Amino acid sequence: MNTKNTVLFVDDNLTDVKIYAEKIKHKGFNVYLCRNLRNARLYIDKNSEKIAIVVIDLMFTNGDYGGLEQYNDKIKRNSMNQGQLLGAYLDEKYGNIEYIYLSYTIKAYTGNSANETQSKRLFSKDEQEHVLNHIFSVLNKPQAIVNPEQDSPSVN
Repeated sequence: MNTKNTVLFVDDNLTDVKIYAEKIKHKGFNVYLCRNLRNARLYIDKNSEKIAIVVIDLMFTNGDYGGLEQYNDKIKRNSMNQGQLLGAYLDEKYGNIEYIYLSYTIKAYTGNSANETQSKRLFSKDEQEHVLNHIFSVLNKPQAIVNPEQDSPSVN
């Protein structure tokens, strides 16, 4: 059984992600919605073992930095891509939690000097089927678990 069965959406406009959330819930997975980076960070810190993927909006119109300002030097950031701060936080503290960026404003993404592969994490909100296929591929991926009675992980 896959214990990582939760999708966390982080978007200041939850209307943009409700259709995704409904389709994911309909397939039996858990969904949690956060309007800001601070609440998302707190949720992740308390529930990291349940989260399969975090879907992060790039732009937060309220100037939200969520207490993640210390990650400014880890990304090429502009005033429109606060969501990338949460991605840097996930990379540093929770390397086992996958995440993607979801935005109507793809040009807000500026890359990441430490990890240029992040551009592969960028999805447009206009490509609903593509986004859902990716999320479901993460949710349905077998999880490696460690049995305390054996030294090597097994696939769940």
